[in-house]
Amino acid sequence: DYKDDFMCRGDWVAYMSGGSRVNPDEEGRNIPFDLAFALHSDAGTTPNDSIIGTLAIYTLKSEYRRRLPSGEDRRTSREYANLVQSQIVRDIRETYDTSWNRRFIWDRAYRESRTPSCPAMLCELLSHQNFADMKLGHDPGFKFTVSRAIYKGILKYLSNRYGCDYTVQPLPVNSFSATFADGRILLKWKETSDRLEPTARPEGFILQTRMDSGAFDAGRVLKAMRTDDGTYCAYADFEPGHLYSFRIIAFNAGGKSFPSEILSAGAPAMTETGKDQVTDSCILVVNNFDRVSSPAWFDYPGFAGFDNRLDSGVPYIRDISFTGYMYENRRNEEWTSNDRPGFGASYNDRAGSIIAGNTFDYPAVHGQAIMNAGYAFCSAGADAFCNDTSLTRSIWCTDIICGKQVTVASKGPGPDRFRVFPEAMQKTIRNFTASGGNILVSGANIGTDIWDRVYPVDIDSTFRDASMKFAREVLGYSFVSNHAGRTGEITGIPGQDAMPDMDGITMKFNNVPDEHLYCVEAPDGIEPSGSHGKSVLRYGDTRISAGVCADFGTYRTVCLGFPVEVLTEKEHIDRIIKASIEYFIKSSYDEQ
Repeated sequence: DYKDDFMCRGDWVAYMSGGSRVNPDEEGRNIPFDLAFALHSDAGTTPNDSIIGTLAIYTLKSEYRRRLPSGEDRRTSREYANLVQSQIVRDIRETYDTSWNRRFIWDRAYRESRTPSCPAMLCELLSHQNFADMKLGHDPGFKFTVSRAIYKGILKYLSNRYGCDYTVQPLPVNSFSATFADGRILLKWKETSDRLEPTARPEGFILQTRMDSGAFDAGRVLKAMRTDDGTYCAYADFEPGHLYSFRIIAFNAGGKSFPSEILSAGAPAMTETGKDQVTDSCILVVNNFDRVSSPAWFDYPGFAGFDNRLDSGVPYIRDISFTGYMYENRRNEEWTSNDRPGFGASYNDRAGSIIAGNTFDYPAVHGQAIMNAGYAFCSAGADAFCNDTSLTRSIWCTDIICGKQVTVASKGPGPDRFRVFPEAMQKTIRNFTASGGNILVSGANIGTDIWDRVYPVDIDSTFRDASMKFAREVLGYSFVSNHAGRTGEITGIPGQDAMPDMDGITMKFNNVPDEHLYCVEAPDGIEPSGSHGKSVLRYGDTRISAGVCADFGTYRTVCLGFPVEVLTEKEHIDRIIKASIEYFIKSSYDEQ
């Protein structure tokens, strides 16, 4: 089977292209293939575990001939291989790792580059045997960048070959928000410029809509208005009693972008108030969870690997490549057989399983619970929340979804990614609470990302001190532990009067790889930072504080060391959201 796999690919291309202009002398299905591309991930190992990098392979002679069946010189495959390899290495260096290695362009007689009847190349992207390569190889963002680079390299080769212009499809939009205005839902967003590719400018946008728990529609092209600051605006109708979800897709002559994050808005059925008055009691849900990344890792001279017990990473939407936890971390353990593969060996008990990741669809989960509690809600992405001051003008309460957001180190020219509370977010929350706004924050790393770390990142000491002060003085909690619970069980503290609906409740969040909910392996323990706060929840096995509420006089906060959306029972999501809202609106419990 192993040999049949790679040996049949060129024969398949030859058969499918037989009888066409690219392969006129063979019988087949008459499909004129432009090119063939083979992607591999086994490029060898090095003792010092430096980056192996990317190798490109083409074949100059096949059966002693330098020409393809069409009569074209096979040297065109070298141009093809050079363009794709150059694009991959450039984009990785510009985005992820400045030290990414460009290896050779080989002329070798590998079947996948030798036997196709059209220009062909084989790309050894990286070494899956090499830990330095696989730190990035498991990262969904890296996979996107590499896939896009391969696509761009192929596009540029075809442009050169046929003498035509090319356009690269756009990137997903940013600064997305969905709020109420004038009895309708106002959608706002900005296009994302691609600093690596100037042709990737959007020419238009498609809006896809979902109502309640249905599916997204096919979408409609928007006649969006563009403001002076580059923001695009469009409106959508709504009816009270339904939850509406939206995503934006950018397009141009090259194709469509990936969809945006999914934002939602809705209002409960109304009897007296009109649609134009829903903003009077509207709650803003902020999606501050955009992380996708590889598992946590550690790297020492004799001992290294991925640590799924600390953090399994976050797939994009879902993942099917996870086979099991890594168990062999000793660098000096060499491969001797497939049954004893040495350093990097992992279990295979999860082979074939679907693992849930970040769906970018959690405002709908929180929003449905808010509607069930009797309130309208709207939503925004974190970048819109931080940059658009108009979003919070009529908002009295904000629910900030932090999920498994945590700082991931960058070896590229850009900053570290996915910080829970970057400076702009802290400033926005400070301004919101200073105006009397109440805050609900939930996430697995809201303490870890300030006091500790998951990945080996360097944090400026001044910023770290300011972040601790922000958590204590603005949100009302301090960090206890990033291993606060092992069973996934949470219980309400009996007898506390701050959030009585939580009294004695037992809830469960997902803490194992699962097809339906992303996994929270190590939730945060947090405790009140002063007399203004109380613990309301504890982890069932350790009794460490899991949730804190705080009354600052002019505003209140509820902070949870686990993501609300991974609670396994919908009624518990409803209950904790409702209890938080009721805490925000009732009189101070110190005066009761």
